[in-house]
Amino acid sequence: MCSLITSANVGVLNGFTHVANGKGGDVIHGKIILVNSSLKEERVTFSMADAIYNCGSNTYYTIERTHDFSSINWVHGEVAEKVLLPNEKFVFKYSIIVPKKELASGSYWSMIMVNVEKPIKEETVREQVSVKSKIRYGIRLITDINEKSDQEIEFEGVRTRLADQDKRVTISVGNYGMFAEKVSLTLEIYNQKGEKIKELYSVNSFVFPRVCKDFTFSLNHLFKGNYDCVLLAESRGNLIGTNMSIRVD
Repeated sequence: MCSLITSANVGVLNGFTHVANGKGGDVIHGKIILVNSSLKEERVTFSMADAIYNCGSNTYYTIERTHDFSSINWVHGEVAEKVLLPNEKFVFKYSIIVPKKELASGSYWSMIMVNVEKPIKEETVREQVSVKSKIRYGIRLITDINEKSDQEIEFEGVRTRLADQDKRVTISVGNYGMFAEKVSLTLEIYNQKGEKIKELYSVNSFVFPRVCKDFTFSLNHLFKGNYDCVLLAESRGNLIGTNMSIRVD
């Protein structure tokens, strides 16, 4: 059955996170650019979902409005489905209609789910049993309402795993503000002589209001010993930092 799985034929060209700014009553227009790189037709459908972010766990998707900063009812797509011809590029247009009522300042978000409905490959195994390989993309829409306030990013905790073949440190970053913040971490590692021996960088990643996000660095390159570290978090050009120690046995 594993042989039935192939790579995706339909790809997203303009990113998986779209950020816009607005205020009550605004209509914001956006687009998702898809391309069918295969030599056969692919049917794609579009649907809405809410994204629930939890500290230390996977993102949960639901079709229900589940939190006060959901924009699931604001988003309207141009079409519900589209058959992409071989090598066709398609622009899916959507609009975000911000309610006219006064809204609390902050980030509102939801997801457009792009489902490649026609199987990449379909075969029959045994009697009347069909195996289909599908792909689904989640395009995150973030709408910042009113001017951004000061950020409130904090380090929540540090966890280390130092197994022989899997040494890593995980830093939890919490967001106590009302706006989604794009955060990147830097971990500077020093030996006992005070010499910097390594500088590690995370990817930029959104941390949503009132939740935290884990950032993990591999430590497999470190030999046994004690290390002093400087941990920095950057968001909107501002830095917070803290010191920490790591012992590798």
